[in-house]
Amino acid sequence: MAGETPQQDRLAEEEREPQVAVAPLNTIAQEDIGKGAAKLDAWLRSISDGWITLERLSTVAGTIPVVGNIMALADAIMDVVRMIQKKTWNQFLEWVSLVINVIGVIPFPPTMAAARMSLRPMLALIKQNIGRVIKDQAGRAFANAGEAMVTVAIGHLNDTIAGEIDKFVDEAMALLDSMLKDCADMVDAIVNALIDIMQRGLGEKPLLTLTPQMERKTYDPHTQTTMGSLLATLSSWGTSAGNAAKTGINYASKKASGLIPEWAVAKVREHMASLVDIKQVARSKLQAMASEAERNSIKSLLKALKKALLRRKNRKGGLVNPSTGGRVDSDRAGGEVGLSAAQAGPGGDPGCKNCPVSAATPHAISFAMGCETFTHVDFVLAAPLPITWARTYRSNLGAFDQGSLGARWLTPYSTRVDIAVATHGKRRGEKSLIHHGADGRSHAYPLLAVGQSHRDPIEEVTLTRLSDTLLALDFGKPMPAGAPSDWRETYELVDTVAAKAGTQGKQHFRLVAQHAGDGTGIGLRYDHVIAATGEQVLSDIVSKQGDATLAHVGTRPHAQSGLIESLWEIKEGQVVRQLAAYVHDAQDDLVSARDEDGAAWRYTYSHHLVTRYTDRTGRGMNLEYDGTGPDAKAVREWSDDGSFALKLEWDKNIRLTYVTDALGGETWYYYDILGYTYRVIHPDQLEEWFYRDDDKNIIRHIHTDGSVDSFVYDAHGNLQSHTRADGGRIHFEYDARHRVTGILDAEGGVWKRDYDDQGHLTEEIDPLGNKTEYAYDKAGRPVRITDAKGGVKTLAYTPAGQLASHTDCSGKTTQWAYDGRGRLTKATDALGQATRYRYSETAQAETPGSASHPGQLEEIVHPDNTSEHFVHDAEGRLLAHTDALGRRTSYSYTRAGLVAGRTDAAGRTLKYGWDLLGRLSKLHNENGSRYDFRYDPVGRLLEETGFDRKSTQYRYDETSGVLAEVVEAGHRTELEFDPLGRLSERKAGEQAERFAYDGNGRLIEATNSDARLQWFYDRAGNLVREHQHYLDEKRTAVWQHGYDELNQRVTTIRPDGHITQWLTYGSGHVHGLLVDGQDILGFERDDLHREVGREQGNGLTQKLHYDPAGRLLEQQISQTRAGAVDAVGIRRSYAYDKAGQLTAIGDSRRGNLSYRYDPVGRLLEANSRLGRETFAFDPAGNIGNPSDVDANAQAAGRITTRVAVRLDDQGRSMAGRLMDNLLKSYAGTFYSWDERGNLVERARNGETTAFTWDG
Repeated sequence: MAGETPQQDRLAEEEREPQVAVAPLNTIAQEDIGKGAAKLDAWLRSISDGWITLERLSTVAGTIPVVGNIMALADAIMDVVRMIQKKTWNQFLEWVSLVINVIGVIPFPPTMAAARMSLRPMLALIKQNIGRVIKDQAGRAFANAGEAMVTVAIGHLNDTIAGEIDKFVDEAMALLDSMLKDCADMVDAIVNALIDIMQRGLGEKPLLTLTPQMERKTYDPHTQTTMGSLLATLSSWGTSAGNAAKTGINYASKKASGLIPEWAVAKVREHMASLVDIKQVARSKLQAMASEAERNSIKSLLKALKKALLRRKNRKGGLVNPSTGGRVDSDRAGGEVGLSAAQAGPGGDPGCKNCPVSAATPHAISFAMGCETFTHVDFVLAAPLPITWARTYRSNLGAFDQGSLGARWLTPYSTRVDIAVATHGKRRGEKSLIHHGADGRSHAYPLLAVGQSHRDPIEEVTLTRLSDTLLALDFGKPMPAGAPSDWRETYELVDTVAAKAGTQGKQHFRLVAQHAGDGTGIGLRYDHVIAATGEQVLSDIVSKQGDATLAHVGTRPHAQSGLIESLWEIKEGQVVRQLAAYVHDAQDDLVSARDEDGAAWRYTYSHHLVTRYTDRTGRGMNLEYDGTGPDAKAVREWSDDGSFALKLEWDKNIRLTYVTDALGGETWYYYDILGYTYRVIHPDQLEEWFYRDDDKNIIRHIHTDGSVDSFVYDAHGNLQSHTRADGGRIHFEYDARHRVTGILDAEGGVWKRDYDDQGHLTEEIDPLGNKTEYAYDKAGRPVRITDAKGGVKTLAYTPAGQLASHTDCSGKTTQWAYDGRGRLTKATDALGQATRYRYSETAQAETPGSASHPGQLEEIVHPDNTSEHFVHDAEGRLLAHTDALGRRTSYSYTRAGLVAGRTDAAGRTLKYGWDLLGRLSKLHNENGSRYDFRYDPVGRLLEETGFDRKSTQYRYDETSGVLAEVVEAGHRTELEFDPLGRLSERKAGEQAERFAYDGNGRLIEATNSDARLQWFYDRAGNLVREHQHYLDEKRTAVWQHGYDELNQRVTTIRPDGHITQWLTYGSGHVHGLLVDGQDILGFERDDLHREVGREQGNGLTQKLHYDPAGRLLEQQISQTRAGAVDAVGIRRSYAYDKAGQLTAIGDSRRGNLSYRYDPVGRLLEANSRLGRETFAFDPAGNIGNPSDVDANAQAAGRITTRVAVRLDDQGRSMAGRLMDNLLKSYAGTFYSWDERGNLVERARNGETTAFTWDG
């Protein structure tokens, strides 16, 4: 790490054992091959004051019988070197590592060459796992290793050997003795070679061996220096050198050896003595590797591997689709892996390319380069192509140290292409076109002549030199000739002002236009000229559709520095409002960014490195780096209260980053030379693996449970097929412009799509042939949707592109209106009823706790003119809500922004507790009772203890991390899941249920000891049949269903043959019900499609009326059939308070009912002509525990107080203080519950009812 002292380096090495990279074969880069040799060379130089080097070692390489694998040899030699350095040749695992590497070098037996090379990474993987387990969970064997690792082993061995894998392991064990003998010989050769080169380096032996000829002296000490002559002849060393040359070299070597410092000579001889010690114990140590009794020996590793493979082989599978049976796919992506103990550092950070795993911490420190990156959006100006001013900071973006927003900040409108020498990646040291993208990452490309193009398939961008001064970057898939790309950025070549030439080169390309594929575009102008430097800086950003200007932003730069100080919206050439304002310090660092509502993000720096940044409420994240330059890594991050803390550490030898969370959980991220993660070891030691093709598309994802998703792509990176973990496969088809035109699902259903010339989706056809069509306006927005029944929906938009109205296929229209800032101000339904939205004024003074921050939603006025009021902070967190009755609920938050408490209108508080990883750890309710949650290191819930202090435990399979058992009050429920995480089996006691799914994830079967249920679907996924098998009765009931063109159910045939039909209109609203062809029900609906009337087949009708807020106001039931014996006339009316709580019911038969509530909306009292009921609740909302009802009962005509409420000495309710969710007694009835919360006894008036429960 940059900035670390050698002492810190030594301490870090002592803290961690050296790790090796077992990695997909194509992640081992060319740069890695020489990395082990470079480490060996550095060690030789360090012990000899630079005299003994790898080049000298190459002169005696012939003493090693065979160099079959350069990397394996280098790793083996470094294993010996590590033993010397740490004096650890008596440690067994050190010899295990050495043998693993030597297996890749030995030549015998010849028939096992491929097998040896296959074994090497597998043995390293097993040893690595055992090494972790010894440190973290003593006693855990490889047989209990994660399922993901077993899948990796199977994939690797399947790709590299033929035949049964377990038989291959048996053969390897049978040949182990002879292989270990060869390994011992090879270790002897390696040790002898090291001793030999040290002796030759010290001049104790001739550097080169002469053939039987007379020596001739070719070195002239009068005209040549000893060292100079030696260095001059290095390139000629080897078998081609003649005796004369060798004699000269030997003479020069002998002379030069006298120049080695005495301390270096002593150190070399000390290491030679250590090598002799290693050689003396090597054979006995290697013989022990064949001992099955010796833990962690090669024999025990092989046996552990076989045991794990057999466990997978014997693993029980889930139920499969009875109609299609099981499925095995033989063409899943391969999984061969390689082994490396030394790797070159990463050349950059990856983009998010079909990434199921992040390449950075949650607060965006990249695992590869250690860069801190974050983005803050100051405003979005609405338009068909909106202007989104998103500021991105990247800590290693040194090319923007003189950027227009401050050091290392950029936006989508300040991206740039420099002509400079690349400092990272494959073009390091070469003059290149360096594109600094909107995400802050930089990419180096070859210089292009006019008319030349260069394609980067990983980043999916094509660079084209249009002219001497214009460069185009086309993003997305490569399009046919003449077709526009999905997104194009055009840059023009300009001279760099002298003050910035050091970071940008003498010339650079600046962004002048952005073009979307639908014809919209954004243009940039540079009309501001800084007098002090003569630099032209960004002045205008204009979003256009054709020739029409739809959004316009202007900048105001600082007159001297050119830094942007503010941005303004411009309409019709006039400044309308300020959108953002910025403050910079003397070092040109951005220290404050204020939005148009006056809220500010704040930033603190050291050497342009952000060390703290806050949101717009002052809550901050803090950072620590290991250096001060642009390449400094962020090694720590934490929020103000210490939560979300992370510590990062980079391995010294391979591309591996250790990330330690605030609770000590450690995650290991392995990545390739471009920074793409291929392996993750989680804190619970389970793993995920990601295999990619050369364009970095994921072709295989091995999950922690060992299940696999496989992907196949075409030459342009379009996904052609996805084989899921359950074997189901989905295929995709594309047109020439890479748009999906067909999908073949896992059950054979074909879904088709078509597009217009502009690339807009025009029709979709489902597997049944039902077609949905789409039409668009000139701006590319959908304006008409025609469904498969011919129903038409239309949409209209504002000039800024926001949805203005929607008319459904019944001709009912909903409308929306917006303010000048694009915020919703009014929504009007099809009945003309409007809901209005009001926002706090930007200029109003903010009184903490009483008013929303400027610009936030403050009031909603409902169609009945009642209103709700809100208080939000500057980040939009809800601080308070006041309903139409003036009842206020308030919320508080932690320093990290998590909700800390909710105080209701009665002044009672529910408190939330969080652990340092941001997981809910406890709740304190209004009673003071507590609900606790406990998690494992990866966030899985282990135990929850309720307010009643009853606990539920969750146990997970240690090899897969899948939930296996739930224990509640001693009762165990065992669970099994299929590879896609769907429940496949549930056992409780002697009872068991099993479930099966089809290839599209639909439930097709459920069985238990009593019944078997089956579901059958058509090609579009509609349920068409249900079979209900009653096993004891040996009887089957069959239900059948039919659907309309919209795939909505319209017919059901019951097992008894009766047919039910639904009559629908529009998009599926029911207007009638038939049974066996007879009208049973007819419905009448209003413009909102609510039921306002129904008529039954017997002539009974019901009319419904609603208030403007949508609440039911009145029901009327009457008899309309002529000649009815009894006239029916029933009327009910409903009344509500301003908060929408039901306060009264007027019933023409039962009289009037009234209701009363407490401040938090709980029912306190209900009155009817039958009596009066009162209710009491404890502070947490549990229904009250009445005292002696009989003693307090009083007759008052027919009105009776049924529940008495006990009060404490301060007049507060004592009801249910100790209940917390389980009712003990109510209105003279007493209840008893078991530990699982099941009712076991109910007693009333001396009569007891007992309940028993099955598993």
